[in-house]
Amino acid sequence: MKIGILGGSFDPVHCGHLAMAESAQKHFGLDKILFIPAKQAPLKDNKPQASERDRLAMLAVALKACDYVEISTVDMTREGISYSYDTVSILEETYPQAKFYWIIGADQSALLPKWHRITDLVRKVSFICFSRPGYTVEYPAISGLNLLTAPYLDAPVSSKELRKLLAEGKNTGMLLPTGVLDYIHAHCLYGAKQ
Repeated sequence: MKIGILGGSFDPVHCGHLAMAESAQKHFGLDKILFIPAKQAPLKDNKPQASERDRLAMLAVALKACDYVEISTVDMTREGISYSYDTVSILEETYPQAKFYWIIGADQSALLPKWHRITDLVRKVSFICFSRPGYTVEYPAISGLNLLTAPYLDAPVSSKELRKLLAEGKNTGMLLPTGVLDYIHAHCLYGAKQ
């Protein structure tokens, strides 16, 4: 079984996340993709603005029509920083025969040398890396790294930019999956103005 892993804060989940999952599933023949929201991402200073409950609920709304995805709370149910090496080690117990593919954007490729226990992690996973506006895919010199380049996705949005747009009451158009904007307004998240 080929399992993709898409980790992140998902604060909020946006259409770029879904486009990455769909493209990775299609181009690399993944059987399943796990969306894994982090309790606290290692390379981010700030904690997510939305609660764990709200981030999980937004993911559930966004992913309800995707039959090849699941939400995993493996990172939310343990204390401390959500290190990818620890996440994969736990997933290996659940899926002992699986081959894992960690899905990242080009902004993360340059940061791979900073990932916790990266030399051990590359023995457990391959990476699928998507180009994104303003970033090029970098191939850091990490022994054993298998970095697969994914097709370019024109998804010029980040969760940080979306939070800013929402707080300013600007149109988020097609940047959020169906139902997520309604959830944000119903739960008064990110200072969103209608």
